[in-house]
Amino acid sequence: MDLTQKELTLSNKILVVEDDALSQFVIVEMCKELGFECLTADDGAEALDLIAQNATDIKLVLMDIHMPKVSGLDATGAIRSTSEDPPKNLPVIATTADSNWHDLQRCHEHGFQFHDASHEWAILNQHKVVRNYNASMPDNHA
Repeated sequence: MDLTQKELTLSNKILVVEDDALSQFVIVEMCKELGFECLTADDGAEALDLIAQNATDIKLVLMDIHMPKVSGLDATGAIRSTSEDPPKNLPVIATTADSNWHDLQRCHEHGFQFHDASHEWAILNQHKVVRNYNASMPDNHA
């Protein structure tokens, strides 16, 4: 799915999937500073429910990898295995502090478009990742 700046402007919802309340709060606040509206989920199961209800409105997912109930890996796999688009090609950015996920190839193999991994905690880079993703979209001349 090609996501244009115009599409982000028309529906600028980001789904933030994070089980740590403080991390989730900081990510949401950073996204709001960039003009995005956020939906939040505490685990992959909740994320899949929100995506099913808002498939055409959500334009980007920031997905933690390690969560209770349904992990980010399993949730992303479920998104990719659906026959409907959206959400099949919904952009998903993996967020994690787990150094095992610093390998971009490994993230791509699990269906993530981008990844943001940091030893300090991925939150510190969320603002940059969302801004860079936004700037990478076709027709974005900002």
